[in-house]
Amino acid sequence: MSQELTSSSPFISRFFAWSNERFPAANIISGALSYTTMVSVGKHVAGLSLSLTWLDLLGALAFTAHLLLLRIFDEHKDYAVDKINHPERALSKGLITLQHLKFIALPLPLLAIIWSVYTDNGIGTVSYLWIIMFTYSALMAKEFFIGEWLVKRLVLYSFSHMIVSPMMILWIIAGGMKTLYMTETIWIMMILAFTGGIAYELTRKTRGTDEDTNLDAYNKHFGVKGSIGIITLMNLISFISALQVLLTIREDVSVIAYIVLVLGYTCTFYPTINFIKKQTEKARKINEGGIGLFFLGLYASLLYALFI
Repeated sequence: MSQELTSSSPFISRFFAWSNERFPAANIISGALSYTTMVSVGKHVAGLSLSLTWLDLLGALAFTAHLLLLRIFDEHKDYAVDKINHPERALSKGLITLQHLKFIALPLPLLAIIWSVYTDNGIGTVSYLWIIMFTYSALMAKEFFIGEWLVKRLVLYSFSHMIVSPMMILWIIAGGMKTLYMTETIWIMMILAFTGGIAYELTRKTRGTDEDTNLDAYNKHFGVKGSIGIITLMNLISFISALQVLLTIREDVSVIAYIVLVLGYTCTFYPTINFIKKQTEKARKINEGGIGLFFLGLYASLLYALFI
């Protein structure tokens, strides 16, 4: 789509060319599902009604808006490198500029601020958690002011950037609870958020032999089998964590919830084995899709256990 556009094309068309590349509709669906799952877990832990209200619609928008904000931060942070390595992208071609993205980013935090303050009925736990999470996100955008040193250490780089995932989860769970006190379930959900993020990040950057060899990749550090081994371990930890959450939700969880979770988890089996055999960009994308289906099943199983 972006190949047919020029800088004089309607802005909305150029924006969608960028978003289809960097923040597609699947991200919005995933964000809404993540929010619904986490806020429902928080409500359940606190013994509150699981009914979803207009406030949850605002919360889902706020959570997804922060995901978009993280993407825009990344676009600014990686612009110089991406312009060389990905000249085909809408941003690299000038269809969308960094200035455009700044204007889009400016109102996004307002959704989170409104949701947090309204949930707290003032300034409280949820608002403070958002401030901490937003501050960390902003530091990520600046690569903690040690970018030149950090970018040469891919593992540490990814680890430091994945910490924001459990921060976001804790923010939403606290919103569901209307306060925060740590329980076994909440700790497990934070572990799940971290391992899931690591698995996806490794999958995304364990590149095929037909991809740009100038880009850093985990298979350069751990080898193909080593990278796939770590991804498999992270998926397994996520699966066990989700099982433990199902067990802590209630004793009489329907077997259907377990079946959905297992089916989702099995979606990671073929893609990982396939990548070891083929090691192509297409195989990498299939692997990414497998993890996406796994977490779709994971969220679905938790929501089924909570609501049905």
